Amino acid sequence: GSAMSCAELNWATTSPSNRDHEVCGSSSDDPLPGCSGKVTWIQGRDFCEAAGARFCTQQELEDDETAGTGCSLDQTHVWSSTLCESG
Repeated sequence: GSAMSCAELNWATTSPSNRDHEVCGSSSDDPLPGCSGKVTWIQGRDFCEAAGARFCTQQELEDDETAGTGCSLDQTHVWSSTLCESG
């Protein structure tokens, strides 16, 4: 199924670093059960999808669309929905 809308998730469409209202995100707000901790790509995808959310794209992460939205992950490598160039 497709990801829920920002309004359905009740997540803000701004972050401290980006105020364009294009993307919402969270690492720990309801309906997520809290921070995921260290997970594989599949575990992370399942964690997001169980809440009705989705992974950010690489471009959304590079644009800081969800910076400052939880779990202190702004300076950490995180998974994205973008495939690596090698597949």
